[in-house]
Amino acid sequence: RIGKTSFTSQDPHVQVVCASSLQKGDVAVFFSYSGQTSDTLATLQVAKEGGATAISVTKYAPNSLSERCDIQLHVACSEVAVRTGATSSRIAMLHIVDLLFSAVVAQEYEQAKTVLDRSLWAASYKKVK
Repeated sequence: RIGKTSFTSQDPHVQVVCASSLQKGDVAVFFSYSGQTSDTLATLQVAKEGGATAISVTKYAPNSLSERCDIQLHVACSEVAVRTGATSSRIAMLHIVDLLFSAVVAQEYEQAKTVLDRSLWAASYKKVK
């Protein structure tokens, strides 16, 4: 919605294929509470080989993902060993997504505002009248 192309997938095979197209000037953001997920680390390796800047979002503790990324962001929450859905870490990581979005918009406000205004206008066609 702000004029930036982005891709995401929960499928690790798709993730690594998308990462293979990244190059210098691109940014890849990696989410893993543990920072030890093998599929995520493999995708990171491919993104780094292409020259992309890598950002990690992990728990606040030493982990492989944070150590290998250019920029480290951490969530301050804890998950118990037996969990039903990792609720606190998911909410904390979603908050990071909102913060990153807001930071990009603030940095490129005029361009982003133009695109956001167009999307608001386009969405008005979907309102029930």
